[in-house]
Amino acid sequence: MKRLIIMFLLISTFFINGEKLGDIPDDKVILTVGKMNLTAGEFKTYIAGYSSVTQWTPEMLDRMVKAIAMDMLFTNACSDENISVSSKEVIYFAEYYFYKLGIDINDADKVQAYFDNSDPYLDMNDLLMKGTYYLLKTKYLAYKGLISSYRCSHVYFDTSKLSKTDIQKKKDKSTQIVYSIADAKEPFTSIFKKYSEDANTKNSLGDIGEVSKDVNNKYIPAAKDVERVLKSGIFTPIFVENKTGFSIVIPTTYRAPDAEKVKSLVEKLSAKYQIKQFINF
Repeated sequence: MKRLIIMFLLISTFFINGEKLGDIPDDKVILTVGKMNLTAGEFKTYIAGYSSVTQWTPEMLDRMVKAIAMDMLFTNACSDENISVSSKEVIYFAEYYFYKLGIDINDADKVQAYFDNSDPYLDMNDLLMKGTYYLLKTKYLAYKGLISSYRCSHVYFDTSKLSKTDIQKKKDKSTQIVYSIADAKEPFTSIFKKYSEDANTKNSLGDIGEVSKDVNNKYIPAAKDVERVLKSGIFTPIFVENKTGFSIVIPTTYRAPDAEKVKSLVEKLSAKYQIKQFINF
């Protein structure tokens, strides 16, 4: 709460077209992109996550609006293509995020200390909101074939010594585990130790390294399965098979796509979903 009050005071002192930003009604629309609106209240909340900023300049605010406009472009595009992000995928994103920071997401004091001293998230709700935009953008880039490489984790099931009947039984059982993972019934950081039969990866968050068309990953040998993974988006579980077993593959991060291709895509989206800014800084 203290941090939010401080950020509100900083925002309130900035003038836009002769008005204090803090005095602009929260329901006033300051930006539209396609079918979406950004209100002044939403904008204030978005920038409140930047605790390191002590003086907002017009240029900085303009960059923030442009960044939000990009999020809104991809959200419009995902809506038209029926591409969605589940709450479960966002939860896994948050759990992985704090895992990489070395912070236990269940330790409320340490999590709050992180938010109080770091950009760009105000609190957990802000992280989940901005994370949703990030995951939607990733899924759309993947849908358009612009993501060429992921780092992936997997839950592995060994079938090398099983009969055909037992293999099918294990597949049936693993299907329930897929649903459990998709429903986030287990914390992301525990599913690998609990379910995976790969001794080499189960204690390292199931990490199987890079998956791309240029890398031979033994767990995903078939080109068609590599393509499925590349089109999936991060934190979306994909079921794949190999000669010794099968895996529930979960992409966790991706290599930045070609900048010129992304620029071309953004130009097309900007032409399709008109951007209108109603407040100039």
